[in-house]
Amino acid sequence: MIRRRLILIVIVLLLNWIFLPVSFACKYTIREIGFTDIGAEPYLLYFFAQSNTSEEIISTFRKVAYPVLMETNVKAEIINVDEQKEHPALKFLHHWNAGSFPVAILVSSEGRSIVVPFPKTRKSTKESVWSMTESVVNSRIRGEIIKNIVRSYSIVLLIEGEDVSENKIARNKAEQAINEISGFVGSMPKPTDIIPKIIIIPNESISNENILLWSLGFDRAINNGPEIAVLYGRGRLMGPVLKNEQITKTNIFNLLSIVYADCECGLDRRWKLGTMIPFRWETKIQGELVKQLGFDVENPMIKSEMSQILSIDVSVIPRNGKLSNPLDYNLFGYDKEQGESVEEANSKQLSSAQIQNLYSSSERRPVIKIVLFSAGILVLIILVISIFILLKAKKRAS
Repeated sequence: MIRRRLILIVIVLLLNWIFLPVSFACKYTIREIGFTDIGAEPYLLYFFAQSNTSEEIISTFRKVAYPVLMETNVKAEIINVDEQKEHPALKFLHHWNAGSFPVAILVSSEGRSIVVPFPKTRKSTKESVWSMTESVVNSRIRGEIIKNIVRSYSIVLLIEGEDVSENKIARNKAEQAINEISGFVGSMPKPTDIIPKIIIIPNESISNENILLWSLGFDRAINNGPEIAVLYGRGRLMGPVLKNEQITKTNIFNLLSIVYADCECGLDRRWKLGTMIPFRWETKIQGELVKQLGFDVENPMIKSEMSQILSIDVSVIPRNGKLSNPLDYNLFGYDKEQGESVEEANSKQLSSAQIQNLYSSSERRPVIKIVLFSAGILVLIILVISIFILLKAKKRAS
């Protein structure tokens, strides 16, 4: 009887060993993981006031902040500078040398900050405070991004510069990259028919998008030319914002290819979980996303599974002896350091089979690790069971 049970246990373990790698194989794309809030740090909106600041303004902000910021990645805090003299956020107030109160300052997880002005055209206190708070999480372009980011595979955001001809060239590069990646979508780990969408911020509208552009690290004082950002998932930034000579079809294509890749593509975690822009993610958007993906990324079991996948440190997996950086090595095998020009790289096309092989090779790495680990456990279990059987036989013989 005991032997039969042991044999049954061994059979079950063997079946688990055979099918375990399949269950652990990555079934999510980077885009899908990007729709979660995994690894996201909220923005902090500090509302600085003094003891003699109108109680009406403070009370209004307290009432307004909750509904306006409820479904966003921004948290608000009121600070009385006279009573909270040791508050760590006062360094941002000193940095901006604010001379009048109240003053609102938005701070990113990286420690960058920006003053959020109160509109001067509003009549009532409530309108003024509401408009200021709303501007932190909403704008015309962000509304367009939210509208399209679920329906499109990603967003190519073109921020126009002062030179019209440079803007035209940058847009042309973006459109070429989108057209090229669109030819590969049927060969991706998860074939799709949705493609990236380009959204343009006209140069004359830049002042209306201060918060959005600040969150992307945009600074007109440093660069007056066009810039390009690739956004995916829940308003995440993929890689760096491209500017000047970085704006090439190859670089844009490479960033887009990451969004299409599976979550075990061998890239550093930082490339998979880009910084979010400050914006509102409403329940109805989440509902639309569930229909689009066929599953809910907010499901605790799915989020747990995604977190475990991302916890694997793939940054130690080098390609050609270096960490995988898609601006140097795209996921389709082109290596700029091998001496090819950008135009030569742009002219190359890979077959669907080649692309699938490149993706499947990245999928095999974690599977091999799991197989070896499972085999080791199985050998150990069999060894323990064998010893147990021998001891039982010895006991019966005695």
